[in-house]
Order: sequence, then structure tokens, then C-alpha cells
Amino acid sequence: MKKLINFALIMEYVLYVFVFLLPWQTRYIFNYLKLGNEYYEYGKLSIYLSEIVLVVLFLVFVINWIINGISKSRVRKSFTFSFLFLVAVSLGCVVAYDKQMFSYSILRLSEVIFLLFVLSKIKFSFFKVAISFVASTLIHAILGIYQFFSQTILANKYLGIAEQASSNFGVSVLKNDAGRFLRAYGGMSHPNILGGFIAIAVLFLFILFIKYYSKTKGVLRIVLYLSLFILSTGLILTFSRSAYLALFISTIFLLVYFIYKKQFYIIKSFIIILILSFAINFAVFNDLIITRIFSSDISYDVSGIERVELNQQAITVIKNNPLLGIGIGNYLPYVFSNDSNQFEAWQYQPVHNIFLLLLSETGILGLLAFLLILIFSSIEKIKTNNYYDFILFSALLLIVVISLLDHYFITSFSGIMIIFVILGLDAERDLNFLN
Repeated sequence: MKKLINFALIMEYVLYVFVFLLPWQTRYIFNYLKLGNEYYEYGKLSIYLSEIVLVVLFLVFVINWIINGISKSRVRKSFTFSFLFLVAVSLGCVVAYDKQMFSYSILRLSEVIFLLFVLSKIKFSFFKVAISFVASTLIHAILGIYQFFSQTILANKYLGIAEQASSNFGVSVLKNDAGRFLRAYGGMSHPNILGGFIAIAVLFLFILFIKYYSKTKGVLRIVLYLSLFILSTGLILTFSRSAYLALFISTIFLLVYFIYKKQFYIIKSFIIILILSFAINFAVFNDLIITRIFSSDISYDVSGIERVELNQQAITVIKNNPLLGIGIGNYLPYVFSNDSNQFEAWQYQPVHNIFLLLLSETGILGLLAFLLILIFSSIEKIKTNNYYDFILFSALLLIVVISLLDHYFITSFSGIMIIFVILGLDAERDLNFLN
């Protein structure tokens, strides 16, 4: 069996397929939960195509463990705190309002923590993971660019894409004096999610730029430049302010780091192309970008007001349930059941801050464990004094910034998975595996 089947190679390439499929929303919905008498988006219990690939990875890993044993590489502190996070979250079973949603959410959390463990035990190419993610996100960016210019999104059940039109109520649009403009969705469920994933892909492209740029000429160099321009254009057309801000802050951190290390020449061309890409896009779409960022007209921008109201709502939930929270995945069922007004199901949203959301659902213990995961993983990546690990730290910083303004890194399958993929990447260890 050992000679006939190369389990290590199978696990490696299944991982690349998983990372490539991760941004895609192809799924089978096996149950629809309700708020009152209506179905709601976050109550669609689903199995994603990428999740099936992940299960295959787990099965091969377990079979290999049984036959060949397991690598003796050290377990990271981030995994230890992730396990504690799972334990803390599991305590919420005694208070969860919707037990089915709680069980579904616990199962999903177990998957991401096991993924973190598997990543620490298998061999793979750090750069091929980056290539897989960038290639997949590039397709989303191209799709988003087409959607913006055509101002329509055609439904595709196989890709998990719903039909959208700027004239429809509830569709994410940008409004100004010229009318309503459909924002780029790509294959995602919302433009902000596409914006966040593209911002992460830009940092992963940064990794590839450092790895390959100085060693290549001609076609590959053009591919790197063109990829950066496409990602930048796709990001601009999402009009996601949180993604704009997060990428800006992360890029500043990288600039400071490389200047401090007296290695700015390594990233100079990347930064120049990045600035030129955004400058060109700003020149073309400046009216829409200025409206999105600076408009004070309440009819053009109600999202800020909604966020404040949702934050206040979450604080009330936290005050009433400080220790164990209300159960993971139970924020909307709890809010709905305690709302005397009982609005329509689509009007209820999670608080747009994952730290408030975690504090609401998992209590003080759950939030503390999650913060320790991020803190110790960040420390580990900074301490290696490795360019690539610092870029991974910048990606975690990007996620934290967005997570202060949105919830999808916890409430969506692809969102929470990409956090733990980044947590599980260790450039120093992965590069040693390749040597």
C-alpha cells in the first residue's frame, strides 16, 4: 500500500484544489431554517463543493495516519488555542435558542480547526497554495469587471450565483445623481466579500511577486503585472470601503517593514504597479469612488447608520448574555425571537463586527480564545523574520480590519476557512519542506 499509493502527493494536490475552490459558492442546500414563517439566507444549511474536497483531504489524511503514522512536527500554539476555542464555544449548547443551527455551526468550526491541524502535518508548496488562491480570485475579479460594465448578473446554479439587477430591491448598488450602478459581485454573495477576497489575493500575489519577479523575464513578468491590474480593477469595482481601507493599512505595514529591513528594492516594482493600477482606475471611476467614500447624503449611504444600529443591538445582547453568549450561529434567531416588532426575515442581519458577534454568540470565553489564536499566530509569523511570514501577518491584519466593519469572515463558510488557511500557513516550515 505504501509503495502503490503516494498519500503525501494526494494530500498536497487535494489541498490545492480545495484552496482554488474555496472562493466559489457552489453548494447543496439540504435544509432551510426559518425566522418566524420565513426562510432566511443565514439559515440555509449547506454543503459546499470545496467542503466535499476538504472531507476528501481529511479522509486521505486519516488513512495515511493509520498506515504510515503522522509527522512529528510541533503543534502550533494557534492550534492549541483553536481547540480551546472549540471547547469554549461548545459550552453554548446549554443556552442555544436554535439547537439545529448551533450543531451545524459547531460542525463547521470543527472542520476549520481540524484543517489547521492537517496543515501542520502535511507537506505542500507554500507558493502553490498562493497560486491556487490568486488564480481562483482572478476569475472572480474578471467576472466582477464584466458584471459592472454589463450592469447585470446572470444566475448560475452550478456556481452558486444568483441573478442580480440594479433595478431590483435588495441588490447592492452604488447610487449617485447619475442613477443606480450595480457593484461587482464576481461569484460571491456580496460585493464586500469579493472585495475582501481580492484584497487577500493581492497580498498573496505579493508573495509570488517576490518569489518569481527577479528570476523571470518576458511572459511571466507580464502575467504578474496584468494579474495585479485585474485584481486592482476588480477591487475598485466592488466599491467595498472596508476592503479599500484594509488593503491600504496592510500595504503601509509592508512598506514600513521592508524599509526598516532596508529591502525596499525587493518590493519597489510591485508597489509602483499597485499605485499605477489604482491611479488608472481612480481616473476612470473617480465620480463613483468619491460618491462611495465621501458622500454625506443619507439617501446615497445608509450602511453606516445600519452598522451603528446593529452594534447597539449586539451590545444589548452581550449585556444580557455575557458569559456563554447565546450559542454560535444563533444571533439572528435570538434577535428575532426577542424583537417585539417581528420584521420580515430578510431585514435581519448579523452585527457587522465579528468580535461583537463572537462576544454575543460565544461569550467572553469564546472571544478571548479567538483573540489568543490571532495574537499567538501573529507573534509566530513576525518572530520568524521571514518576508513571506510577514506578508501572512499582513493578511491577518487585513482580515482584522475588515472584521471590525463586516461579519462574513465568521458567518460564511469561505470566510472562516480562509482565516484558518492563513493561520495554517507557515512560510518558514513550508519552505523547509521543499528543501
